[in-house]
Amino acid sequence: MTSTDMLRCIRAQHQAFVKDVLSTWDEGRSGNLTFAEVSKWLSAVSNGKVPTDDEVKWVICMANRKQTTDFENVAIEPNAFQRALEAWMSYNECKSEIETVFDKFDSDKSGGLDREQLRNLLTELNGGEAPNSQEVDFVLMHADVIGNGVVTKPELAKAVSVWYVHVEKMQAEAVKSNGMCGSGVCGVQ
Repeated sequence: MTSTDMLRCIRAQHQAFVKDVLSTWDEGRSGNLTFAEVSKWLSAVSNGKVPTDDEVKWVICMANRKQTTDFENVAIEPNAFQRALEAWMSYNECKSEIETVFDKFDSDKSGGLDREQLRNLLTELNGGEAPNSQEVDFVLMHADVIGNGVVTKPELAKAVSVWYVHVEKMQAEAVKSNGMCGSGVCGVQ
């Protein structure tokens, strides 16, 4: 099979996937999926387990690659169906671990980690050393994909990733500023 044939095959599979999703879940025949339609689709691919509103919002934002607060009028267009499904399936693979960690820090059981609860999580991840307010705000700003001012369960993995990237960057800057790069520590000779 040539690379052109392979690309045609992949394109045909994608078109069949989009057609199947639209024919099954686009109840309004609008050519995209609304909030309610996305919720039903995610439930179906999760063996009937109904996603929370925050999970649907998160999938929509991840699929559309932008934050929104107007979930009444937002939809997922066909070119984003694959991203939506990938985000949802990836989240579900780690959901039990996410819920365990999340529940430990969601002390008021609100369904969202506020700044103080996020600070407590980051403190634990940081070996007991509390992050400063700017660091907490930085993580919240990057992890709060749905824009509700807290970290929800589906956003937790991103919050942890943002934190670890930040810590690694700070460690690299500390090593560099301590003059250790000349010895090959930073990959520079």
